[in-house]
Amino acid sequence: LASQARISYLAERDALTGLMNRAAFMDHLSAAIERSCESAGQLALVFVDLNDFKRVNDSLGHLEGDRVLVTVAERLQACLRATDQVARFGGDEFVVLLEEVQGQEDVVPVLQALLRIVEVPVETLGRSVSVTPSIGIAMYPEHGSTAEVLMQHADTAMYEAKAIGGKEWQFFRPAMAASAFADLIIEGQLRDALARHEFELFFQPQIDPTSDRLVGAEALLRWRHPERGLLAPDAFIAVAERNPLMLPLSEWVLREAAKHAKQWRTHSGLSVPVAVNLSQMQFRLEGFAATVHQVLVDLDMPGSWLQLELTERMLMNDVQTAIETLTELRAMGVSIAVDDFGTGHTALAHLIQLPVDKLKIDQSFVSGLPHEPGPVAVAHAILKMAHGLGFRVCAEGVRSSAQAQCLKDWGCDELQGEWIALPMSSHDFQDWALGRGGDHHG
Repeated sequence: LASQARISYLAERDALTGLMNRAAFMDHLSAAIERSCESAGQLALVFVDLNDFKRVNDSLGHLEGDRVLVTVAERLQACLRATDQVARFGGDEFVVLLEEVQGQEDVVPVLQALLRIVEVPVETLGRSVSVTPSIGIAMYPEHGSTAEVLMQHADTAMYEAKAIGGKEWQFFRPAMAASAFADLIIEGQLRDALARHEFELFFQPQIDPTSDRLVGAEALLRWRHPERGLLAPDAFIAVAERNPLMLPLSEWVLREAAKHAKQWRTHSGLSVPVAVNLSQMQFRLEGFAATVHQVLVDLDMPGSWLQLELTERMLMNDVQTAIETLTELRAMGVSIAVDDFGTGHTALAHLIQLPVDKLKIDQSFVSGLPHEPGPVAVAHAILKMAHGLGFRVCAEGVRSSAQAQCLKDWGCDELQGEWIALPMSSHDFQDWALGRGGDHHG
């Protein structure tokens, strides 16, 4: 009898954490819904996902990753009431069921406790590892009357929290379901888009404000959607990033941008390095530097024709690995720019260590120039600091001659924005650049 009880206990438990497993939790949730239906009570289903957990496994190994998961599981259990249930749903996902709640206001203190306790750093291999959660909540009966629907809605709310970024929670709203459905349609279309060659690159010039010379071009992804016309990334990139689709798309962008840099030089003598925005998934991939090297070898071109742009968040996720990858890239002659600078989380101590060439002042600061005191102070400070550290500076989103003049007076090295030119197709960019004269050197 004891061994029978042991077998049934193990069948319901997650082998790593000892928490209830997915199948057992779904049964438990269905039973709790029945009880609440009879007593006219409410339930809260809380879906917890650990942000960027793959980074922990990649940098420390799966054994240490497992230790972090066990610690998180213990902490979740410790901060819940005896009547609450917690399960490991798979990978780095946990679910919590709160019974006998009166409404959303009852749930908020629990969420605050969960956030506080999960993000406390875990000590492993002598390193301090922080994981932050994204949390989605669905309420019974308001957001669904079956276990499956509640779970789906809590999961949808969790993705909404993740999209906001950092440590967040979101209660489900019906509008999210419509948005999730729209995302599902886009996801299916994205899959076909790459095969059907519906993507193309547009290019936006970067000029030196002192000489007015063209010094670079940023490659910007566009999707020629068969029904919706030309789409900018904000219409589809968030869906792509939640998918394995992002990797082939990112690789296509890198190779395609490099091809254009070479074509311009070969066909018209236009000597312009092309800047490519990297995706987080792409930059973290083991052997990313080798992939870039392969592109350069395949196209028989030097690394100096390519610039890679990364956001602060991508660099800060694992500083040591980032430094190693960037050092490899720069050894090939590829230059590195930090995009949207001033909006992320770069610790200045790390900025000094990072092997980068250029900082791009985010357009949210440029838009306030030359009159708003806050943006003026921040943009000016970034310029002084960057030049002090030996970095070049590019200002994005320049929309007026007053902004351009202000940045030029401060010694900004490069300007980019609609005041110079809107993003344009490769052919139009080439015509635009050659029409200005003096830029096709080398």
